[in-house]
Amino acid sequence: MDKDGNSNRVELQRNLIRSCRQRGISLQRDSLQSILDFYMAHQEEFETHAHFQKQVMLTLAKLSIDGAVLHLNAVEEMLEKLRYDVISRVNENQEHKSTGNPYRVAVARKSNISALQVIDTMTVPTLAFEVDRELPSLIPFQYSRSPFSSSANKKGELWRARYDLLLRRTLRNPGLSIQSTQSSKGRNKKSGSQGEKLSLTKSEALLGTSGIKTIFGLLCSVEEGEWFIEDPFGIVKLDLSVARIQDCGLVQENNFVLAFGEMREDALAFLVHGICHPPLETREESNSNLRNLNVFGGYFENEDYNALLKLEESAISRNSLVFISELHLDNTHATNAFYELLKDVSSDTSQVPEAIVICGNFLSWQFGLKVDDIDTLQALFLKLGIMIGRIPVLARKCTFVLIPGPTDPGLGSILPRAPIPEFLVSGMRKHVTHLVLAPNPARIRLYTHTIVVCRDEMMQKCARHIVPIQSESIESDNEQHSFDVQRHIGCRPSQVEHLPVLEQSQKLVQCILHQSHLSPLPFRASPVLWQHDQALWLYPLPNVLVLADQIQSFAW
Repeated sequence: MDKDGNSNRVELQRNLIRSCRQRGISLQRDSLQSILDFYMAHQEEFETHAHFQKQVMLTLAKLSIDGAVLHLNAVEEMLEKLRYDVISRVNENQEHKSTGNPYRVAVARKSNISALQVIDTMTVPTLAFEVDRELPSLIPFQYSRSPFSSSANKKGELWRARYDLLLRRTLRNPGLSIQSTQSSKGRNKKSGSQGEKLSLTKSEALLGTSGIKTIFGLLCSVEEGEWFIEDPFGIVKLDLSVARIQDCGLVQENNFVLAFGEMREDALAFLVHGICHPPLETREESNSNLRNLNVFGGYFENEDYNALLKLEESAISRNSLVFISELHLDNTHATNAFYELLKDVSSDTSQVPEAIVICGNFLSWQFGLKVDDIDTLQALFLKLGIMIGRIPVLARKCTFVLIPGPTDPGLGSILPRAPIPEFLVSGMRKHVTHLVLAPNPARIRLYTHTIVVCRDEMMQKCARHIVPIQSESIESDNEQHSFDVQRHIGCRPSQVEHLPVLEQSQKLVQCILHQSHLSPLPFRASPVLWQHDQALWLYPLPNVLVLADQIQSFAW
């Protein structure tokens, strides 16, 4: 082996180990050796060792890995797929290059760096927080024979993970800190004056104290008509008789909140003066704190960012998406209107959208109410495929993404929801070149942008679980109850200042963003698969969030 080949092998070994660690995977020595030997034997079939590394990680993401260790048998399966899938794609790229058509070369190279990825949210990794580590670890999803069942421990782990996520995000705010036991004693009622750093007090430290305190925890109703805040250290009953919401978002049952107040003289409840959501953190701040860990899922290397930016600039006319919701295929008026929309979108062949995302419900009634619903839906999807096939430029170039709705085939109203079954769209595939069946919610990566799409009746569910607390503006005239928590944690102008009166839909969006979760509700209102709760996280915040509810649209 020459000196250059040896240096490439060492660099590839180092990069493979780093990429696997970023995904929470450990490489065994014999597994790493097999991958390196495969590369040395087929080196001429890959442009660079970096290109080979990308193909390895792409193929690895499709495997069912048992645990966090990559064993030799899994590597052999991965290399076998790589031999037939990747090498054939490289040969196809070489054929495209020989034609001298620069457009076809760009398309071939674009597929290698995955300009458009529809990510299976059922397999996104989980963030694990440890007390002695500032940077959380990334745990890859572990496949199981029964993806819809899990141990009872998962429910407790779910709430603890949400608490740790929001607490760490809250404590990174420069106006907040954890209060020590010594500093909690002897603090007067004027605590929290302007210029002073606001301290969080644990629930177990409230009993027997006096003065103004701030607590953080889960707002829950353990007893009928009574409200409590719970954290890992205990539970405290709340008195909301004089409470005011100090931001403009909805406060619902099972939200994590910051509550400002004091223990009552009878020491039976915590008298809340003000309550608000945890402070929001920008996407850039979150990525910086995570050291650019790939929490969103799918395949994405930091080295791809510049290449994707260049590709996005070169394909500026196609870096767009179209979102459609509640397309009832049994409604002739709806399908005709959709066809007119497709013709309008394809009128300029140079500006065909990258993808068209279609959300359910695909029937105007609950699937399963009629005996022949399966045959009906198969026929309707076939009809939809024939309709799209009449516009060849869309059928060949555009990617169609189908996301199920609450009444489409699936397990009731549980989130995340599995994709539409393949057998229902087999006829549609004959007419549409690129058809993707996505779960609900769906995660899409378009070049360097992250997009989350959720189809659920979230507004209706949230309206039934709003905590009965009056709202107040930041400039309240009531001195007794207007301690401004947001003066300490900061308030972004785009959230409150130019929106004095927010509609309920806008308040819902603000609540979801601050909670970093698509379903911040009790499980009885919005059931969640415990082992897939990370699929509903919004951390870091995506570039675009699409809530495809049945509600009047708005721009915020």
